[in-house]
Amino acid sequence: MIDIKVDRVFGILEFIAEEPVAASEAEEVGPKLEAARSGLPEGRPLRIKAEIRGLLPPPVAAQVGRGLHAFVKSAGVQRIAELVDSEKVAAELGRAAKEAGTDKLLRRFWEEDSAREWLINGDIDPSSIGARWK
Repeated sequence: MIDIKVDRVFGILEFIAEEPVAASEAEEVGPKLEAARSGLPEGRPLRIKAEIRGLLPPPVAAQVGRGLHAFVKSAGVQRIAELVDSEKVAAELGRAAKEAGTDKLLRRFWEEDSAREWLINGDIDPSSIGARWK
C-alpha cells in the first residue's frame, strides 16, 4: 500500500509505503507524488519524508525507489528523509538515488521525529536533535 500525505505548512510530501506493495502500485509512485504536489503552495521549497518500512521484495523496492527519485529530480526537491528498517530496501533505494543523482539530497533516519526536524531545519548539529543518520 502506498499513501501520500501533504504538510502544507512546511512543504513536505509524506510518502508512506507499507507491505504489501504490488509492482503495479510501485509504477504509480511518480504520478501520485505529482498529484500530491499540486496541493502545495507555489514557490515553496519541496521536501519528502519517505517511510519505506518492512521487507518489500527487492524488485518492488527498486521500482519504488526509481519512481521516488525520478520525481525528486524532476520536481526540484530540496531534501528527502528516508525511514527504512531493512538493509536490502535501503540498498535498493540508495542505488536508485545514485542513478538519479539525488543521493546528496538524502538522509536516512531511524526516528520519525528526527527526520521531520531535519527536513524543516536542514543540516544542524545532529546531537542537538537526537538524530542518527547514515
